[in-house]
Amino acid sequence: MVSRRGTFESEHFAAQKEGLGLDAKRFDDLLSAITWVLAHKPDEFPLVPGTQLRRIRTVKGVFGFPALVMYATVAEQDCTLVAVEPDLDSSDGGFTEADFEFFESPG
Repeated sequence: MVSRRGTFESEHFAAQKEGLGLDAKRFDDLLSAITWVLAHKPDEFPLVPGTQLRRIRTVKGVFGFPALVMYATVAEQDCTLVAVEPDLDSSDGGFTEADFEFFESPG
């Protein structure tokens, strides 16, 4: 298991995140859980064909949010969150609250 040094948000991701208008603290809790999985089990998130982007999907209701899809790149020592948007096609599943039960939010 590789320990990642850091998680970074691209400017595009930060702008999209702000544009969603979601509760910032709860969204940070969600990101903490997702980035933990990215750091320890990146293969849990499928690669977008023909790219190095990992696709992260949540279902409606996780942390009280609508279904979301996020994209990230994972390198040996870090990961970068590239994009986040509402998941308009969440019919084929995604991560549920049960998938995050192992994770306790800091603070």
